[in-house]
Amino acid sequence: GAGSLATVSGCLGDDDDDGPADTENGDDPDDAPDDAPDDNSENANLRRDHEVEFSGSGGTVTDTFDLSPGLTICEAIFEGQGNHDIELLDPGGNVINPRIFLNRANEYAGEKASLQDGGTYVLDISAQGDWRVGLVQPRPQTGDDVPNEINGTSDQVLGPYLFSGSYEIEAVNNTDGFLQAMVWEPEGEPGFGFETVVQNVETSDETLLNFEGVAFLEVRGRDWTLVFS
Repeated sequence: GAGSLATVSGCLGDDDDDGPADTENGDDPDDAPDDAPDDNSENANLRRDHEVEFSGSGGTVTDTFDLSPGLTICEAIFEGQGNHDIELLDPGGNVINPRIFLNRANEYAGEKASLQDGGTYVLDISAQGDWRVGLVQPRPQTGDDVPNEINGTSDQVLGPYLFSGSYEIEAVNNTDGFLQAMVWEPEGEPGFGFETVVQNVETSDETLLNFEGVAFLEVRGRDWTLVFS
């Protein structure tokens, strides 16, 4: 499992080795999601329990922490205006993955998934205000049935679900920007353990998913609906 961490915010990995580029709002900070936390104080709570949690204000580099190989879910809350920039580094300061949030701007609350190699890391954070972050590496043996319909108003990692074959998916994007969805295998290797099922949807689209096994569903968007049939 993951080791203990210290003090930082962000989500791990958006490069070609970990999954699709994060383009639901492009790379322009002015186009980034503006999802405010439910509690706009420095004590805003993360949505789930985490193996590692950090909090702080402004820019910092965390203490070292350990990750096991495979899926890493990161939940983060940014409470300041301006740009928020996160990088995953090795203890020597070498960049492992590009910016996790790709210059997210203004208040933000959401989750991201990535596949990481096991090892010891730090997070390098550039932020304009208070933030909180949690990391968890779930390794479920089974999951819930895939819901008929899922709705959300932020970036979320959902599941685990037990996928059992072929699904038709209707993806509806109810706001500006792009909608994306990916399936992540808990024991997957970077570059191999994910599948993009919805890519850069501006309004609505229909697609087909063929997948069997236990996995998590990541949705990147600001106001969205997925219908499975």
